[in-house]
Amino acid sequence: MIKNLRGIFEAKSNLINGLLALFVISMIVLGCTCNEKDGFNWKGDDDTTTSSNSSEKDEKDGDEDDGPVKADEDEVPSTSQARKIVKKTLMDFNEAVQDKDFSDFHKKIADTWRNSSKPADFEKGFKKFIDRGVDISRIEDEDPDFSPKPYIDKKYGKKVLFLKGEYDTKPLPVNFNLEYIVDDDEWKLVFIGVDTRKKD
Repeated sequence: MIKNLRGIFEAKSNLINGLLALFVISMIVLGCTCNEKDGFNWKGDDDTTTSSNSSEKDEKDGDEDDGPVKADEDEVPSTSQARKIVKKTLMDFNEAVQDKDFSDFHKKIADTWRNSSKPADFEKGFKKFIDRGVDISRIEDEDPDFSPKPYIDKKYGKKVLFLKGEYDTKPLPVNFNLEYIVDDDEWKLVFIGVDTRKKD
């Protein structure tokens, strides 16, 4: 008996090794996520109607390069990837506001939106930003807080990535509401909302 127990604890039993391997594979396949914030839960076990997986991935997904984040309409980007997408969009937006010219910004949005709009539409829509000289470049060294967490859902007849949240910058925050679709294997913008007013 003692010899059998010792074999089990030392993982010398083929049956135990097989069961342990099956358990590990099951955890990977079923997508278990364990974290301090949410405790122990299973991906997709929430009551949302989104078509996405949880975005609770390791924040270091090997996306440290400056290239675009590879897009998959069935997979929510990791938190670090989502931050990278948001920062790139908002820094491009800020450059357009500073230059008072949205031509370059317009070239970077999704084809469907670009084909139905002109740079002048953005200049008109963000005229107050241009006239007031709003500069949100202070976000460059900050990370945004997402609320809600990034998710994918159907809109415009397509799967859309929703990134909403705030940069808690001083003296004013930068709130954003951004929507993206997959276009040329990248997340390309189809909607932008930026607000630098304090929330009440």
